[in-house]
Amino acid sequence: MKKIVVTTLQLAVTIALLIWVFHDPEQRHKMAKALHEADYRWVVAAIVAYIIVEIAAAVRWQILLRVQKIRLNVSRLSGLFLIGMFYNQFLPGGTGGDIIKSYLLLKETPDHKAGALLAVVFDRLIGLVAFAIDFFAVMPIERTLTAVPISLAGIGLREKLLQVMLNNICGVTVEKAKLIGSLGFLVIVICCAPGGVVYFFYKPSGVAKRVKLREMRREVETAEHEIPEPQ
Repeated sequence: MKKIVVTTLQLAVTIALLIWVFHDPEQRHKMAKALHEADYRWVVAAIVAYIIVEIAAAVRWQILLRVQKIRLNVSRLSGLFLIGMFYNQFLPGGTGGDIIKSYLLLKETPDHKAGALLAVVFDRLIGLVAFAIDFFAVMPIERTLTAVPISLAGIGLREKLLQVMLNNICGVTVEKAKLIGSLGFLVIVICCAPGGVVYFFYKPSGVAKRVKLREMRREVETAEHEIPEPQ
């Protein structure tokens, strides 16, 4: 019941934000003109750049796993990473993918629970450090604020934030700032959507059926408590 209420509120906020951002007919006309004049090669370049960054992140995670003496074949590693990408983008808070990835990794490596969890934690910490170094740039601020579960996947909030920041800080016109937000989200959807498809076909070792996120979270927390403290 609580989940239904929260989701309904998020949906209402998302719709309200979209109406607020796109209600002006004049701005919509300018956006349509900007789209018509846009060079879509830059959108393709953005997708390629996003993929390259995520491939580098996947290699980093593979190195962290090997440090913990965990070796997964390419298909398993890629599957887990894509699933984490998808759910980190579309679950509130930006960490749901880490929970699901940790849960599935624990099933794949039941004899290396500590190493599996540490690899996920260190991967997240490295990402946060890099994020903090670049925090005062526009995009990291936007990514941080849209991770707060105000609207569904940050829709509406993203466009409004970029409108304010890019227009006031960088001098970008309002209609182009909104489009940057919308097209940026489109790039994320294109790059992360495969993870949702992979999740439905992924069959980890030792899992007979799919479980809910709260059950995954509970099992991951239990595994954390079972890890012996260093003497």
